[in-house]
Order: sequence, then C-alpha cells, then structure tokens
Amino acid sequence: MVKQKNSESVTYDAIVMAFDCSGELSEDPLLSHSALVPLHGKPLLDWVVDALHHCRCIDQITVIGPEALNELLSTRHINRLLSPPLATLSNLYASENNSRGYIILPAEAVYLSPTTIENLIADFERSSADMGIPFIAPETYPPLAPESSSIEWENRMIIPGVVSFVKNLRMIPAAMHKLRQLNRNKGILTGSGVLLPAVAALEVSVLERTALKMDFFESCDPKVTLCIHSLHDLQYARKTLPEPYHPPFKKVMLIMNPRSGQGVKLPGVFQKLLGLRKRVLDKVSNTKSPAAIITGYLNEYGIDPQISIGKSAADAEATARRSVCEGYDLVIAAGGDGTINAVINGMAWGNTAFGVIPLGTVNLYAMQLQIPTGLRASCQLLAEGRSCRIDLGKADKRYFVCLSGIGFDAFVIRVADSRLKKSLGAAAYILTGLLNLPRYPFKNVNVMIESDGKQINTKGYTVIIGNGRYYSANISITPEARIDDGFLDVVLFRRRNLLSFFGYMRDISKGELSRSEGVEYYRSKSVYVNGGGRHLVHIDGEPFGHTPVAYGIAPKALKVIC
Repeated sequence: MVKQKNSESVTYDAIVMAFDCSGELSEDPLLSHSALVPLHGKPLLDWVVDALHHCRCIDQITVIGPEALNELLSTRHINRLLSPPLATLSNLYASENNSRGYIILPAEAVYLSPTTIENLIADFERSSADMGIPFIAPETYPPLAPESSSIEWENRMIIPGVVSFVKNLRMIPAAMHKLRQLNRNKGILTGSGVLLPAVAALEVSVLERTALKMDFFESCDPKVTLCIHSLHDLQYARKTLPEPYHPPFKKVMLIMNPRSGQGVKLPGVFQKLLGLRKRVLDKVSNTKSPAAIITGYLNEYGIDPQISIGKSAADAEATARRSVCEGYDLVIAAGGDGTINAVINGMAWGNTAFGVIPLGTVNLYAMQLQIPTGLRASCQLLAEGRSCRIDLGKADKRYFVCLSGIGFDAFVIRVADSRLKKSLGAAAYILTGLLNLPRYPFKNVNVMIESDGKQINTKGYTVIIGNGRYYSANISITPEARIDDGFLDVVLFRRRNLLSFFGYMRDISKGELSRSEGVEYYRSKSVYVNGGGRHLVHIDGEPFGHTPVAYGIAPKALKVIC
C-alpha cells in the first residue's frame, strides 16, 4: 500500500524504541521484548507502526530493537531496523535527510492514532523549542487508566507524555534520555543496556550548555501519556482498544505442505550471506505441528479453515481448483514456492482470494509481496483481508508467479541432489552450480521476443524470464519487473566463462546487471524459445521440461491477499 503524502505539510521521521524486555507481559521466552507481545492478536509494535504509516506527515520509520522484529507484519512499513548499540554511534546519524524533525516514541505507545500524531506535530511546530515533550493536565487523565505520575513545571502539576519531538537529528539520544527521566514508572528505555543511555546522558549534558531549547507543550489528548509496561496496563488496553481484525472470509481452505522448509537449518551467518530470512518467533516443538500452530493463529483472528494436507503438487492443485469451483472465499497455501505454484495453477482467473503462509526456505513469492516469514504475522495479514490482483506468467499452458529459467539454472535445479537440498536448503543450488559451471556444455538458447511492437531474434547461454523482481533470496536479476505491470522481464546472459559469471554476480549485487556487458534486458508480453539444444526449463524453481516453450502474460489473473 502506497502512502499518500500531503505535499503542503511538513514531514517528520519516526524513531520507535522497541528494545524493552517484556517482563511480566509474557511468559513465552520467544516473546522476549514487549514490542512482540500481542494485544488482540496484534503485536504492540504493529499498533504503533500502523499509526505512523497512516500519518500523512510521517516520512521514514526507523525502529531500534532486536532482529526478531523482522518477522512482524509491520516490517513492510519500516525503513530501517537498528540494534541499540548501532542506533547512536553510526547508523542513526547516517540517515539524516530533508525531514523537518523527528518523533521519538516507545513501541508500547499503542494508543496513539494517526490523528493524534498529526496534531502533536502541529503543536510542536507552533512552539519555539528545539526539543519538545507534550503534557496533559492531571484533571484530564482518564479516571480508570493505570496510575501515572505528575511532575511540577512552571508552578503547575503536569503529566508528561511518552513521546518526544526534536528538530535536530543529533538531539535524538537526548530526547530518549528525557523520556526515560520523566516516565520512570512506565519503564521507557529500560532494555537498552548501558551504551545507549550513557551516550544519551552525555548528549543531554552537552545540550544543557548550548542555546538549544527544550520545552513542554500542552496537549488536550490523554492518549499521549498512555503506554503498556505492566499486566495492569495490558488488561486496561484490552478493555479500551477495539479488536483490529474483522476478516471477511466465511469459507476458507488451508492447503499445507508439512515438508516445506523442514531441512537442516544453515548457521545464521550463512543465512544472512544468502539473504534468507530467519524464523525465530514460531519454532515448532515436538508436541505441536505446523498445522496446529497455524490453525491456532488463524482461529485467534476469526478464521476457521478446512485443512488439506497436500500429498503432491498435483493433489494441491486439484484441491485449489475444487475450492474455487465450490465458492470458497479464501484458499491459503502453507508451504514453499513449489506449493504456491501448484495452488495458483488451480486458481488462475477465479474470484477466490489466494493467501500464503511461507514455510519454504527462500519464499520468493513472499518476498515479492512483502509477506513476513513469521507465522503469526502472515496469519495477521490474512486477517486484515486486503486484496489486489496480480499478473501471472504463462509457460505453454502452465502458470508461474515469480520466474522461469532456461539453460544452466534449470539444469542446476534438475540435478541438485535431494539429500543435499534437505540438508543445505538454498545453499545446495549454489554448491551444485559452482561444481557444474566449469563443465556444463553451454549452448545457445535461441529466443524470439516481441517488444515495443518489434520482433527481436536473439540468443544467450542462459535466459531468465521474470514476472517479479526476485530470483533467489536477496538476488534481483529482473529489478525492473513488477508483479502487476502486464509485462514479462527477459534477461539473456551472452557469456559463459567463469570470469563472466563472477562479473554478473558482482553487478547483480550492485543492482547494475542490466548495464553489464554481455547482458540483454527486454520487457515483453510474448516470448518464444525454440527447441534448438533441447534446453532444460524451470518455472518457480520447479522442473518444467525442455524447450521449445512459448511464454505469455496473464494480466490480473490472480486475486491475492496483499
């Protein structure tokens, strides 16, 4: 969803502090930080990020917190996630842009609405302060809300807010420190360790010796003083904040591939190197199956699916096709990209919505649509119920949603050892490719492309045809591709030696592949690869057969939850 900016208003960046420990809020060891604790099934951080995302005057959102936050649904709206030690020493200062100012707030400030935030920014803009903290008069504090402390300021008692505003990026640590001082009873900044508060305290002392001005400004909205740091706070929020989810689906089919992503996991350093997204919040225990975890989350959001355990790709496709014919509102594929390909082939051109719970190793489809890897978060997205229509690529009579490859990469997918794939996941393809590259018998792939009203006859040693931009994990070979633009993006690699291969990889990592020597890039609605060479073909990472093959685009052929 693209946020519409108000061109006449000033823009602020948001800094969300999401590093406080959950403490008494959760007994689940996986929910180690309060930002992860669900309220009405929605993690606290998601409440805050959603409010910021829907503010017309908020530009970028930076979150300071643990890596596990990457699995939340709100990460699709977060521009940067920083760990506390990096937040002030390097990365935070490196992000300075043209924003007028910055709002600093905790992940537990779930009561703030877009309107409240916009009003606070307007109030701060009217003040002459370089740093400002809103306050309310004690008599306006909600009578049934958890107790809050008052302080004396200019001969009157006030209740300080839990948010702060600054007009200079370098004042952010000082603003955090002030919030911590004024809201000790709310526990703000308690989980940041030693480094961040120490730097903040140092900058406060510098601030006090400069002409920069810190001031309070009055707000008429008591929400600015409320946040969640205790069980009492959480219980009050459950009573006062509305349920956020009202899914429109009455008849739901869940098609599961329980074998997806169940191989041995690579060490974290290799997962990061390969661009694979880790899943740590939904570890499957020996006593609870993936199906039980997923249905538990879906039930929590008011979705009661019928479950089909796919015995094969053909079985999953048949179940999806039958579900469309029987009028199901939603079909969910819980599996990897192979399961997704099978299901979409049973759903193309129907009006049943398609949803995904990514269980695979790479999860290309999830990357295309910014679907989080966390099981709760992906179920949460389904509960929100927003849908759109996307294109499908078509290879002969078979649909694909992400990409197809002809030549060397299809060969690698075909010959990769199943035991190796089970133990190494995506790394098995890289290892297989490196071992076979020197001895692979490269032959020209002859291609006819219709582009801009012209027929182009060309050739390459490997051809990639993308409906979406991602090829594998963080690798984008067709960076200009969009999954709803009505075009296929075609890349031909015209060189075959080892040196060229590493040159291609370098240019891919820099986002400059389309300008590489020996690479041709086209956008087309119709592509034909002739049978010369009998090259292997794959679609969405699944073996498809041999050339010849005719490609086309099916615009808006699939209704998806997005």
